Amino acid sequence: KMHDHESIEYLSQKVKKNKFDKESWIKLMKLVRKLPMRDAKEYYTRFFEVFPSSGHYKCIQVQHLREAARTDKKYNDEIKDIIKNVEKYMHLGLYEEYIKYVKDNTTNTNSLHNSYTYCLLRIGWDVQSGPMWLEYFNTFKDKIDHTILRPMFKRAIKIPLINQNDIFNLYEAWERKNLSQDLILLKRELDYASKNNTIAMKQLAIKQKARKDLLLTTLATPYSGTNREKIQYRLWMKYIFVENKYKIKDENNNAFRLETDDTKLSYESQLSYGIEQAISVLYHYPHIWITASKYYEHLPDVSMNYLIRGTKALPQSLLLRFALIDKHLQMGKQKDMDDHVRLVKKIYKKMIVDLPCPLVFINYMRFLYHYDSIDAMRLCFVECVSSPQASFNVFLAAAEIESMNAYKGLNHDVPFRIYQLGFKKYKKQINYVTSYVDFLKQTDAKQELKSIFREILNLHGSSQEIRFQHLQFQCNNDTMDDNTYNQLVRRFHLSKYRPSAYLYFLNEKYSFHSLKPATSRSLSVLEKTPNVVLPVSNMVLPDIDNLLSLLPSTVSTYHPSQPAPKTDSLPEAMAEVMKHMPQMMDYKMPPIDRIRNSLHRSFSNTSSNRRTYSQGFPNSRHHDNFRPSRRPRLQ
Repeated sequence: KMHDHESIEYLSQKVKKNKFDKESWIKLMKLVRKLPMRDAKEYYTRFFEVFPSSGHYKCIQVQHLREAARTDKKYNDEIKDIIKNVEKYMHLGLYEEYIKYVKDNTTNTNSLHNSYTYCLLRIGWDVQSGPMWLEYFNTFKDKIDHTILRPMFKRAIKIPLINQNDIFNLYEAWERKNLSQDLILLKRELDYASKNNTIAMKQLAIKQKARKDLLLTTLATPYSGTNREKIQYRLWMKYIFVENKYKIKDENNNAFRLETDDTKLSYESQLSYGIEQAISVLYHYPHIWITASKYYEHLPDVSMNYLIRGTKALPQSLLLRFALIDKHLQMGKQKDMDDHVRLVKKIYKKMIVDLPCPLVFINYMRFLYHYDSIDAMRLCFVECVSSPQASFNVFLAAAEIESMNAYKGLNHDVPFRIYQLGFKKYKKQINYVTSYVDFLKQTDAKQELKSIFREILNLHGSSQEIRFQHLQFQCNNDTMDDNTYNQLVRRFHLSKYRPSAYLYFLNEKYSFHSLKPATSRSLSVLEKTPNVVLPVSNMVLPDIDNLLSLLPSTVSTYHPSQPAPKTDSLPEAMAEVMKHMPQMMDYKMPPIDRIRNSLHRSFSNTSSNRRTYSQGFPNSRHHDNFRPSRRPRLQ
């Protein structure tokens, strides 16, 4: 068995190799807790660089500092710095440490009361915060004015807490003492409190069920696609929904608000508590930041702040950057569009420097076309094409934008030139080639299509999609009859990608062809996954050029009474195609004659056939006209 210091060294090297190794970090921090604070400080710093949202371990650090401060007072300054930033962590234990710190450093009743109210407004929505509420009431029930304490009692009675009945009993005794002279008012207040207490007890069961399987103190790591992570994500989404649905409201039917010290924004304190708890665990999930923003759609500044925080927490997330851009454009529709457009340009320019990729270039060109000018888009295209991260998708996007602009009567040749320029560079990219062919079909450029097909059939002759495009082109130009074309086209059917799931609005809006801002692994965390249908035909087809030369000018249709043709007598290419065609049915007679003939054979005078009749119609003996001795008369 290794000693502690040897284990610390071993685990320290292990987390250096993989900084998100949760099991090694947990073992390491247990050993660090036993070290003197001067030696443990380095490990705490490294830990919070990797897990900045862990309130549980921040609470452990404060406890460690308080123990060290008994012998060395210099650690009190570090505790003070943590306490000042306590609102960054929605962890009940950390707020309890905050109260202990205030009690140790002040004897002023008002200061202590302000500290309690500060904590309870933020963390008092937790079902486990009941002991803190009870401690608050027992401390101040005889020290402060009843006009201050009564609203706090009423708020606590509305909140589902684990010791709800204890708080209600304390309130009832306190009211009987203060309103002993006014029995009518006393009865009214107690009836109102009793009604709210009953409602809170019902909501307590709902919240406890929603919290049952949540991992409240787990370390936040990037999503890796495990079932456990998917389940936790769905449970947290359900928990936020419950917190939002059962909001506690004041006498004016408004949700309780709080103003943060750093941003000076007014949040709904109960909803904010649930969201911040989820963020502490799902810190590396872009979806949780976007979900938090959507819950605050009615408060645009707060919604924007969540997205800004998300982009700082996950600077490599394209989905969050595009969500922030989308939010700016939404807010710009209400007021100051020019200011928001200026901010979006700054975001895109920063993305080009920090996250240069084709999807950023494409969406920046789209943005400039819609909110600036076509000339600004063209300048951006020239700059993006020169980047080593550019791909054929940038040419496709520019050509599509120029095609939209061409419908306005301007520069019809520009999209064709862009396609030509890209074809010289990306002729081996089949996706680019098929898009180019589709564009030429739309513009009815037959000569260009002929020359393009000569070149691409040599490069991509094995591609089913290219063969399908070639067949369609020849059919449209009267080089193949419709019947043969319709038979062949079934073997070249291409499936389409049809996603429909939660939060795909951003992923689809800012996507381009196969480029997506969210990875497939990231998208699998959602409640529903896209319904992706893949091509199922993998057969080897005959050479199309050889086939077309051997096809007859007219194709005869086979009568149903004739047998299917034998493939041995056909040319080699045609025989290969006919193997994949559905075989014709050999009908000896029309269907109605076959039915009448089978009935005549079924009903004869033998007893065995008579049994066949009764077995064929199980309920026939109960029929009024059933006569087993006679053969039924056929019409």
